Amino acid sequence: MLCSLNEDTLQSEKCDFLELNKTLNFSVKEALNILFEYRKSGRNLNETIETILIVIYSLLIGFGVCANLLVCFVVGRKSQMHTPRNLYIVNLSISDMTMCVICMPFTLITILRREWRLGSLLCKLVPTLQGTNIMISIGTITMIALDRYYTIVRRHKQASTRGNVIMCIVSVWLFSIVASLPLAYYQVVESLSFHKVILYDACIEKWPSHNVRIGYTVCILLVQTVIPSTVVSIVHAKIASHLHQHANSQTNEQRARRELIRNKKTTMLLLGVAILFLVSWLPLSLFSLLADILYPPESAPKVSLEKLYLILAVCHIIAMSSAVSNPIVYGWMNANIRFEFLQLCSSRCTNNYLNKITDDHTTTKTVLATSSRKKSGPITMQMKSEKSKSERSMGSPTDIHIDSCML
Repeated sequence: MLCSLNEDTLQSEKCDFLELNKTLNFSVKEALNILFEYRKSGRNLNETIETILIVIYSLLIGFGVCANLLVCFVVGRKSQMHTPRNLYIVNLSISDMTMCVICMPFTLITILRREWRLGSLLCKLVPTLQGTNIMISIGTITMIALDRYYTIVRRHKQASTRGNVIMCIVSVWLFSIVASLPLAYYQVVESLSFHKVILYDACIEKWPSHNVRIGYTVCILLVQTVIPSTVVSIVHAKIASHLHQHANSQTNEQRARRELIRNKKTTMLLLGVAILFLVSWLPLSLFSLLADILYPPESAPKVSLEKLYLILAVCHIIAMSSAVSNPIVYGWMNANIRFEFLQLCSSRCTNNYLNKITDDHTTTKTVLATSSRKKSGPITMQMKSEKSKSERSMGSPTDIHIDSCML
């Protein structure tokens, strides 16, 4: 007979504590008092660390939601910004906002508290939504990198049509949902007991075997971190190499020098994006894999639970920081989105900055133009006068502004 541990248990005579009494070298009442105090505390971490984590997660949630809402507002407020390529950015922002609302709060609860009090439905739903949104965010970043590659290097005219972009986004969503479905099936609420005394209910993953669990974790590591990081790194390296070769092919020495300087900055930015992606997601994926391999459910951990939860919190914070960095990398560093955002501000300093970048756009603009004679012919850099604002925002497959496409 299992007894639930509560205040009434201390006075109960219905529970059979004979086995517990034989196991311990002190009285049953003393044992129950110890277990009750253990459950009453309910903390995985001490109060100081708990407070620090609450503050950090609150800041990430606040900044993440506000930044991504701002990106969606800036893109949605004008029809000129409703370009196929910006659909990727909006999808990324929606995914990041969902991570802020679902992933961060519930993961923080799991890190801070032992007992799960939110029921079986949320126990299954929350991890599934978390896994889905994380994979959507990572998949969208990968699609953005591939879109840059096909637009700049391959020069596919149909690479960024609205139909293709929507199809890619839907595919990312479907794949992410399917990949996260095992979590919904194997996530259960289970009572953790000590010698027939129920301590508390926990939301845990209960797989058919430990090997199946490790296999799933390895697959997630590959799909969620290794493959996307490899794709983003290779694609950005090819883009940087392509731009460098194009600059060296210039006959005008002064123009070639300017392009090399500009491309060096672009290369550093693309390298930074790839490194940021890897640093954000690799620690959490590796921690999940190592935790499954080194600490199977039936064995006692060699490291204290407090240290494990603290390491998990640090890795998770690093991963969730992408919800704040993504609006900067894919929003603010996008010339058109940055321009529209600055138009929302009315300060004198901002107006001066707007006038400066408007003048820069009005005088000259560097574009990638495909040869009109041969589709496979060499790409030539041309200096073109500024088009209308709507043309600048919309862009076209054969006339692509480097700043807008690359960032």
